[in-house]
Amino acid sequence: MTIPRHFIPLGTLSLISLLPLYAENASQLKGVNPYESTTQTDATFTASFDAQNVSEPSQKITRNLTLKNNSSQPIECEVNFSIQVDSNFYEGRPAASGTMPEYPDVGRYLDEVDQTLTLKPGESKTLPLTSNIMLSPGYYFLNAMISGGGHFEQLYDNQYVLPKAPEKLSAESRFGINVSDPKLIGLNQRLGFGYVRFENLKWAFVNPRKGYFAYDGSVGPWYVKQDEIAQAYTDAGFQFTSYFFLTPHWATSAPEGVTKKRQLSYPPKDYADYAEGVFQTIARFGGKEHPASELMTSDKVSGKDQLRLMELWNEVNLDNPNWGFWVGTMGEYFEMFRPAAEAGKRADPNVKISHSSYAGIALELVDQLRTYTYEDGKHPLDFTDIINVHFYSGKALPETATLDPNADRTGEAMAGASTYEENLRDLNAWRNQFKPDAEIWITETGYDVGGKIGSTLRMQAAKIPRCIMMALAEGIDRVFYYREAGSTPSQHAGAGLVTTDHELRPSWLTMATMIRQLDGAGVNEGIRLPYPDDNVRLYLWNTNHGLVVSAWAVEGDARVDLDLGTVTLTDAFGYATEKELNGGWAVGEFPVYLSNIKQAPALMALKDKALLAKQQHAQLIAESQKRQAYLFDFGSAAYPGLLRGEGLIRPFTAVTKDTQFQSTTGYGFTQAATRDQDQEKLRKLPLLRDKTFFSPRTEFKLTVKPGKYRVKGFAEGKRGAVDLLLADGNAAPSKNNVQPSSDSAEANFTTVFDCKSGEITVRFSAETALSWIAFIEWNAESDNNG
Repeated sequence: MTIPRHFIPLGTLSLISLLPLYAENASQLKGVNPYESTTQTDATFTASFDAQNVSEPSQKITRNLTLKNNSSQPIECEVNFSIQVDSNFYEGRPAASGTMPEYPDVGRYLDEVDQTLTLKPGESKTLPLTSNIMLSPGYYFLNAMISGGGHFEQLYDNQYVLPKAPEKLSAESRFGINVSDPKLIGLNQRLGFGYVRFENLKWAFVNPRKGYFAYDGSVGPWYVKQDEIAQAYTDAGFQFTSYFFLTPHWATSAPEGVTKKRQLSYPPKDYADYAEGVFQTIARFGGKEHPASELMTSDKVSGKDQLRLMELWNEVNLDNPNWGFWVGTMGEYFEMFRPAAEAGKRADPNVKISHSSYAGIALELVDQLRTYTYEDGKHPLDFTDIINVHFYSGKALPETATLDPNADRTGEAMAGASTYEENLRDLNAWRNQFKPDAEIWITETGYDVGGKIGSTLRMQAAKIPRCIMMALAEGIDRVFYYREAGSTPSQHAGAGLVTTDHELRPSWLTMATMIRQLDGAGVNEGIRLPYPDDNVRLYLWNTNHGLVVSAWAVEGDARVDLDLGTVTLTDAFGYATEKELNGGWAVGEFPVYLSNIKQAPALMALKDKALLAKQQHAQLIAESQKRQAYLFDFGSAAYPGLLRGEGLIRPFTAVTKDTQFQSTTGYGFTQAATRDQDQEKLRKLPLLRDKTFFSPRTEFKLTVKPGKYRVKGFAEGKRGAVDLLLADGNAAPSKNNVQPSSDSAEANFTTVFDCKSGEITVRFSAETALSWIAFIEWNAESDNNG
């Protein structure tokens, strides 16, 4: 989600001031120190580290330790300074001031320095502690234990050793980041993102009045210098994308009484004004030049060839009048979207157009692009190049998350709802079925530290690469992290890879490591490997530097029984070492990356199993194309669901108690149902949230192609178990017992029914609520469920 943020008043900044600040010199940077000092100001002596905890690779590090003698006697202090590899984000605390410290066991021991320092009464001295070895990229734990005058102090800190900057940012990169602060250009360059999604190329920021556009920073109260910013990102090598929303005050349809801020989220009174804004902006930043007569800027500039994609609005499904981004209907949005998309293609056919991002990745949400129909029979899906969604799992782990707290503000996870991974898989299948030439972009995903939906620095660093790798392995083309900076503990404001003050978080390193390890792994070059322990995740990637395995435990620790021989093991923070992996090896919540694998037979066997499963799924889809299916979702016309897990994704037909049988449609009630019900609490289960109540007299009829059908669905008898009565034409009905079931999208009844007449009637033996029913043509040779 893109929340209201502080827009940097760039008004008087020159282009030079927007250039990268951090591209090369790590000495300008600081990293978050997660350890609080236990030193007390009235102790015999006090101790503190300097804040310079970021360094370049292949260098010795020097940390300055400042000691102050608070006593009236001279003190001789003995200092022990040690360095360990911190692959799992150690969360211990230093010993309390004055307490004998213990040597913490964090990870691989690398170096130790002992020094002595004498302090006069009241004297303060700074002691440089220089490592004996040069450090490679990674995250290191530093421990200083100081004793003197019968007193003890202990200090913890981390050292962030950056990876080398990439030689070039690639247009083929699958990694992007949401940006708003040009001062972080160099740091994002160093991190390795190929794409940026600029947050402040907004309609209201460039169109202060009808018929006039300005991109020079003259539009208040924001004063964003769009031209200079786009140039700076392009010069830095990024692929520049943005999204175009927020209705100018002169164009808004907001009624009287709506605050000025909230007016920005209402649709325009005239959709042509939005289309004009899209045309003018793409004409300027796209690659096609236009005659001055078509341009509404003072300088008549066009064809700057900087913009690669424009999204038409943002999170359009968040429509709450108090805080949502679109205070209108989805139908209104689609009517605005088409002329704007067409205008964008007139401005430059090579600039990709995306529909508004959706908050959430539920398939029923995205399917509206296919089902909404314009007067000429076309659909919004015909006018978008990208399928564009957002995903956040909040406090939940990405592997088990069923709730997106950005899309669903109730904060209540629901039993039976699809997981993130299931939704990814369904979305990829939906794309392949309905628009195979479109790419899928997750243009926002992120993890807060603190706040209502956030967790800890440790879990942010662990979850980010896991979430992104899961998406890439399921066929998502590109993933953008949200956001580059921010440490305020409120929704999404605390999700930065750096803090508000631009201090690196450990997640900066885990993101940089993943980007480097997966470099060159294309859309079909990553696959999840099957493994019997559900707590273990294994993925195989074909990268520019050979095969790479990424591995982690969903929760806690786990062991992997996979003999790989000698490998290069790179931890989540970038520290690489040679390792022998035979006879079982450990994984934790932070991913590790295995490369230079010498012993691959066991690995290839898992790959073959994974590829076989994909082949079988493709065969299921091909076979399902030959089958007839009759699918009915009862209770409301507003929330028809989709059939999944049966090969092709198929839409259900909505049925209410008022749907009467007609020969032209081939379905409906011949004996009336009693009532419909919508259960908003089941909003994430479209097939279950609504239902129609049958009395024993109620009869639903459908005409089908004669043959055998597998029948399944979900029904609940008012007083427990009931019989589903299926009749073939005028024949006596067959009885099929339906047992009570918990709320779940899974069917609670299934049977095989042979229809010879081409007419089926559906009844129940007692009062029953029917949520959905499916009749799927049955093939005894290929259907294992029959």
